[in-house]
Amino acid sequence: MSEELSLEDKDRLLTRIACADLMEHILDSFGGSTIYAVTRGWQITHLISRQEMVEAASALTFEHAVHDAAIGTIFVPQSATITREIAGRILLESGQVKTIFWEV
Repeated sequence: MSEELSLEDKDRLLTRIACADLMEHILDSFGGSTIYAVTRGWQITHLISRQEMVEAASALTFEHAVHDAAIGTIFVPQSATITREIAGRILLESGQVKTIFWEV
C-alpha cells in the first residue's frame, strides 16, 4: 500500500533534509548558539525562500536578527562585513540561542 505525501509534508521533509545537510561542520559555539560552516547551495536557497532563516550581511543586520526572538536561524554570506569574533560577542550578549550558517 503506497501512501502519497502531501505537498506540505514534502516541503517539511525537504526543510529537515536541508538543515541536516548544513549541520555537518561546526565552526564555533557561543552561549548555546552554534555556528556551522556551509557552502551556498540548494539548502540555503530553500530555507531562505521558506523564511526558515534570514540572511545577515553586516554586523548591524546580524545583531537585529540575533535580538529578534522570532528568528531562530541566520545565514551569514561570505561577502558579509562581520567577523566570527564580533558575531560571537553579539550572540553572548543577547543570551538568545540561534543557529548560524556561516558561508565559507
